[in-house]
Amino acid sequence: MDNFTLIIALNLMLFVCTIFTIIVTWGKKTSGFREWQIASVITLAGFFLITLQKEVNPILSVIIGNYLILAGSFFQAAAALRLLFNKIIIKYYYMGLGSLPFLLSYIFFTYVKYNTIVRIIILSLYIFACFIITGLYFLVKRDSFHYAFSKIAISFFIFFTLSSLFYLLRIILTLLEMKNISSIYQKNLVISYSFLAATVYLLAYTFTMFVISLNIENQKLSLEKNKLSYLFSFLNDTAQHLDINKLYFRINEILRKTFDIDSGGIYLINNDGQSSTMVYSLDNKILNEKDEILKTLKKGQGISWQAIEKNNIIEISIEDYPDEQLGEILKKAGAKYLMAVPIKSPKKTIGAILIIFSSKEKLEIMDNNFFSFLGEQLGIVLHNALLYQAVNEMAHTDTLTKLFNRRKILEILDQTESNFRTRNSPFCIAIGDLDLFKNVNDTYGHECGDKILVEASQLFMDSCRNSDFVGRWGGEEFIFVFHDSNIEKASVITERIRNKFEKRSSSCKKNDMKVTISIGLTNFRADDTLETAIIRADKALYKAKSEGRNCIRIL
Repeated sequence: MDNFTLIIALNLMLFVCTIFTIIVTWGKKTSGFREWQIASVITLAGFFLITLQKEVNPILSVIIGNYLILAGSFFQAAAALRLLFNKIIIKYYYMGLGSLPFLLSYIFFTYVKYNTIVRIIILSLYIFACFIITGLYFLVKRDSFHYAFSKIAISFFIFFTLSSLFYLLRIILTLLEMKNISSIYQKNLVISYSFLAATVYLLAYTFTMFVISLNIENQKLSLEKNKLSYLFSFLNDTAQHLDINKLYFRINEILRKTFDIDSGGIYLINNDGQSSTMVYSLDNKILNEKDEILKTLKKGQGISWQAIEKNNIIEISIEDYPDEQLGEILKKAGAKYLMAVPIKSPKKTIGAILIIFSSKEKLEIMDNNFFSFLGEQLGIVLHNALLYQAVNEMAHTDTLTKLFNRRKILEILDQTESNFRTRNSPFCIAIGDLDLFKNVNDTYGHECGDKILVEASQLFMDSCRNSDFVGRWGGEEFIFVFHDSNIEKASVITERIRNKFEKRSSSCKKNDMKVTISIGLTNFRADDTLETAIIRADKALYKAKSEGRNCIRIL
């Protein structure tokens, strides 16, 4: 088969591919389809002009024909990039500027110094550079995608890398056979190989774009399905319980699994209405627990407050972050783009979700309509959960001191006894009473007494371990439950409490006022019931009172 027959076959194949491309992409608004159509049409036009080289002026057949083939290659790369990135990566005017030297060199080697070999090498070099850069771009950017699209990026990398190798091989073969090449119609292995390889490449490109475009559409549908699935699952969860920590965890799951976010946080407006606090951190890849400055934001600070005040979704680059200090912290941690979604309760906006990305590609996958709806749903369920939490706290905490009330402490003791019986986990009980507290109320008034009770409660909480529990037993009496503690450990903690309370300075400033605490301590024993252990702790407290107060007694 001679080369003229090969190029005719190539043109016929290109015509079929072009018709197929137009049919497949007609009327669809998918990113990259327009560039794919342009690439198919101008590549067909370029090879058609090359075919007419003997009949048509060289300006048309050689210079414009090859330029169209080069432009077709640029648009092929641009179509693939836009298909996955959903934006124009290769700017059209860059293509124009980059191809200017190509046109000048083709004019020179056509009219000044005719040389087919140099023209073949120049065209091959341009296309090689375009394809290898495109392939590497997909490779470098693959991690910036949602994991479902990173595999498609690798597929494009492999395709364009292999395609660039064809043009590299073409350059090498042309250099080896340069003495035997004078025309594209000449019967020569390199020319024949070029036409055959071009035919295979163009078929492969059409097939690859078709398959990957279907794959991308399927992935997008899958993401939409996942979004709805997670949302319905989330709403179903909220219908079953109102545990606020579980709600935060489910929000985190929706954002991470569906949108592959890097980090972020859920901010709720504080009671003063002038600040917001991060109540839950999403993933902690970027936001660090040490960044206390990010935990509480004053009104108007950061984009979460912008979203709250404007009652709208905010999207910005880290370079445009409104607070320079916060922006620098986020930038150093790797944040590049941010989104803030207002959380709307039935009556007002109660907070915002801050979402952080390390790449713009992840941000562009986000669906603002979905997030607007999600923000409204989150507002409703969080509002209900916070109300439930508030009611629950009222039922289990003392109104004045905010410590556990007697009912809740008895529930805790019941569970603690169960752990003692099943896991042999030791614990101790202490009852403390503020010494001569009645005199404070009688002499200085109940307002002063209440201040002392509040201060004492905070001191007790700060002096205990995270595993311990403190409750208001009644009046000026307090009860302590020391988990996983023998009597020696518990006595160290109670002594610390007594000592700190004795040395404290009260905001209720009365020079002659001196309030101390007496504590009775006991450990829970195998033959005990909760009632007998509490009675023994109470007897120990009575002993401390009768032996001079401001001391600890153990029974």
